[in-house]
Amino acid sequence: FGIDGLISSMTRKKYSTDEKLRIIQYRITNQLSYKETARIFDITNPTLIAQWQMKYNQYGILGLESKPKGRASKTMKNKKVDNTSLNESERQELIRLREENRRLEIAIALEKKLQSLARKNQTKK
Repeated sequence: FGIDGLISSMTRKKYSTDEKLRIIQYRITNQLSYKETARIFDITNPTLIAQWQMKYNQYGILGLESKPKGRASKTMKNKKVDNTSLNESERQELIRLREENRRLEIAIALEKKLQSLARKNQTKK
């Protein structure tokens, strides 16, 4: 607020679940407005506290936890196969296929790297 409020910060502060809960509880116990609470905790956007309050009222403490941003990585998409429902031959086949898959992924990555290096050498000449 004041002159400091006019200066936009390039980095956003991340608040932990505990910090959010502490700020909300402070606001409630002291019967403060969102604006007053924001001034006390040096938060430039009072509506941020209002959003935390709504999430807390709706979902409890789980609503205050940070959610991961962006697209999920490929490794998260892999589905685990329930090995208990497979017989021994199916389990061995699964192990063999996973090993083959890993070898093929490595071979593809190696081929891509070789092609990239070949292109770099051609552009240097």
